[in-house]
Amino acid sequence: MQEYYLPDPAETPASERDDTFLWVHLDLSDPSMVDWLMRLAIPSDVREAVSRPIPRGRIFTLDTLIYGQLRDLRVPTADEGSGRQSAALSLLIIPGLVVTGGVEPLTTVERLRERIVAGAARVGSPISLLTEFFISLNLLGEQALDEASENIAQLGSRMLRSQRSFEQRQELPRMRQQLLQTRVHAMNIARDMAYKRTAMLELLRECPPISEPGDYRELRREIDRYNALIDDIRDFADRCQSILDEQRAQVEEAASRNLYILTIFSAVFMPATLIAGMWGMNVSWLPFGVGEYGFWEISALVALSVGVVLLWVRLMRIL
Repeated sequence: MQEYYLPDPAETPASERDDTFLWVHLDLSDPSMVDWLMRLAIPSDVREAVSRPIPRGRIFTLDTLIYGQLRDLRVPTADEGSGRQSAALSLLIIPGLVVTGGVEPLTTVERLRERIVAGAARVGSPISLLTEFFISLNLLGEQALDEASENIAQLGSRMLRSQRSFEQRQELPRMRQQLLQTRVHAMNIARDMAYKRTAMLELLRECPPISEPGDYRELRREIDRYNALIDDIRDFADRCQSILDEQRAQVEEAASRNLYILTIFSAVFMPATLIAGMWGMNVSWLPFGVGEYGFWEISALVALSVGVVLLWVRLMRIL
């Protein structure tokens, strides 16, 4: 269990020390920390709501008490590579105390802690702490989106050039699978973030009297930035789908072109096939069947039929 006093009472003027509060972040996979949470002097239904993470974010207010669930980016494990997935973040705000918690390590909470230690975050109230959380989340999300956009741009360029060589065509299924997974991941992240946006809009509508109005204005600005990030992630998923659609159109066009050429060749050699079939029958009275030059005469007939079809194709500008 990690504890941070914000701001530090030793550095805060005496007139401002009433605003000092304690931030506690709990590992809710540890039974001892859950037990500490359950012993807080708050209503039992509030303790249950905070101690049990839920898949969707929801914020509730009771006078000077704020509690509920948000969503945060989970720290990826070694097996997951660089992919980010969301996880539940419990939140409880009461006078003098802010409690957050999660079952898994959370990226934004860790980034917020680093910014506070480095003095980059300006925190003077519980709501400003929540604002700094969204600042950290927006920074992480924008950075991840920029990196993903650059990777997808390179991947899309490779996919759209994949018809040029056999080696590139061999890589196409793997690239398509990677792009599909990226699109699905972006859609899931946008959906989870939308739950958090709904929860924060509920809080902004209530504006409980635990902080100054200016703190809520700062929070609203970061929520607006957060909404723009959600829209950007959805646009990113749409770009992934556009690349997939364009590549699929290229494959269909190439297949259609190959089928068209195969059809023309079939039409060109159809008279020759018909002639070969007729003179291949084991029956009597076939023309040119007994003459000395029968083979050459049939060959000339085949060549003539092919030439006539090629001339017709040329005149009709089919090729």
